[in-house]
Amino acid sequence: MLNYRFAGLGVVFATLINSAPAIASFDDQFVCDAAGDGHHIVVISSADPSNASVQFSLGEDHQPRPDGFKGHVIPMQQVISGSGVKYAGLGHIFHAKGAYGVLDMASVSVSCTLASEEVDGQTDREAEENALNIPARSYGGKVRAGPGMEFTQIASLREGDPVTLLTSTGETMNGYDWFMILLANGEIGYQWGGLLCSDALHPPGIFGGRNEACPVR
Repeated sequence: MLNYRFAGLGVVFATLINSAPAIASFDDQFVCDAAGDGHHIVVISSADPSNASVQFSLGEDHQPRPDGFKGHVIPMQQVISGSGVKYAGLGHIFHAKGAYGVLDMASVSVSCTLASEEVDGQTDREAEENALNIPARSYGGKVRAGPGMEFTQIASLREGDPVTLLTSTGETMNGYDWFMILLANGEIGYQWGGLLCSDALHPPGIFGGRNEACPVR
């Protein structure tokens, strides 16, 4: 349950719900991973892309609903971002680039995916087929909730720990990309490519592979 996050904000939420526009007035909708029993959708206004909102609901039904949304609505405003787009409002920060984003809240971060049949000229099926899904290993270090040093640490890897490279986020730091990775325990996070290695394939943006032996545990 996310009661701890919303305690004391009932009056604020009631005001926001009454004044929030219907979801149909927004184009881009990012559906986020579940956080406890709570589900979030981030929507970006088609009329004014500088405005966005987080729509929160409890329960299993958290798909976009074009006929309107009944739940808590937190408005956000666009803020300066080094790359991609970033919005902030009422303890929430959303950072996205392309079809992927991360929603940061008080003490948890969740990954979000653009709910669209076509992304950058590719269908969802084509995008899925182009995903990396490459076995790899880490040189160790922090796993973060999003693709950048500003995101909170969610796990730590030791040298030689196996991971799966899911996709490159396109975020670059010191010549290496940030990757969305799958940990051995099934958790998804992000690690800098300068700490990643793959003998199977050597996609652009990672440090080791092919001629550079990967760490082994």
